[in-house]
Amino acid sequence: MNEVIRSTIDIVKYASVRNFYRIPGILSGIAFAIFYMFFTGIIITTTRPIPEEITVPAFHVITKLVGVQSIGLVPWIVAYPDRYTVFSMNLSAMISTVLISTLFAINIALLLYRRNLMKNYSCSCSSGAPALAGVIPACFSVFACCGGGLILSIFGPLFFASLQGFGGYFSTVSILTLLAGVFVTTRGIKSVHLQHKQKYNII
Repeated sequence: MNEVIRSTIDIVKYASVRNFYRIPGILSGIAFAIFYMFFTGIIITTTRPIPEEITVPAFHVITKLVGVQSIGLVPWIVAYPDRYTVFSMNLSAMISTVLISTLFAINIALLLYRRNLMKNYSCSCSSGAPALAGVIPACFSVFACCGGGLILSIFGPLFFASLQGFGGYFSTVSILTLLAGVFVTTRGIKSVHLQHKQKYNII
């Protein structure tokens, strides 16, 4: 295995098993996932109640879409927690949400680790915080079939409609940017370790 990749994995493992970095990372990932689902329309709250013929709470897994070609891959999960909330997520949205939220959590854990090192040991390196901007393109992905979430409310229907079909590209850009953030941040961590290798153990 390439030395850069191996050392990056080692540092990610180190940050992932220590509660000081892991717990804030997990909580940040969960918080972002919730915001992300509301913003992109995976979770929608309505002012009109869901029709009485639908029993709530309800959970459906749709494995076949008839006459619909453009709203994403199946299986499609649709859930009604109550009469004013709809959860709608297709396969591509599931994968993107999990990957982006996980990478966001890893970046937070690594940034905390790096910040802690820089706080205790001098280092001529940048903070790497802009890497978290990688989540921004993902927020313009549109997944749900039944509405646009906060993105529709903020930017309007014309802007929302212009994003149809581009969700996968936005998600891919976010995933690649967050992966780059992991490598940039771990490189900074390694730089601190190398500069102060006599003061503490190198991972």
